[in-house]
Amino acid sequence: VLSVIRKNGEIFGKNVKQVIEDSGVPCTFSGGPWMPYITFDPDPNHVYRKLREEFYRQLIRRKIFLQPYHHGYICYRHTEEDLDNAVNMIGESLKECRKLM
Repeated sequence: VLSVIRKNGEIFGKNVKQVIEDSGVPCTFSGGPWMPYITFDPDPNHVYRKLREEFYRQLIRRKIFLQPYHHGYICYRHTEEDLDNAVNMIGESLKECRKLM
């Protein structure tokens, strides 16, 4: 079970990092492979707060719930399709955040 979770989490993390890099939104992925977490890089004008709120709002609209103030978890039940969908929705949500920059 743990080897499957690790493998899925590593793939998920790699894909999320790529989506973040492609988006140009100043945020960071951490906690992989077990407990993914996306944080928004602090800035003097506190734009990161607006980005964080918008990002998690957009995710919820896309039926994805990640904790905004706590690590999430990769579970054995998560299929490759589940995780790919989450990555795609993270990408779409970051595109919406880009509009605030």
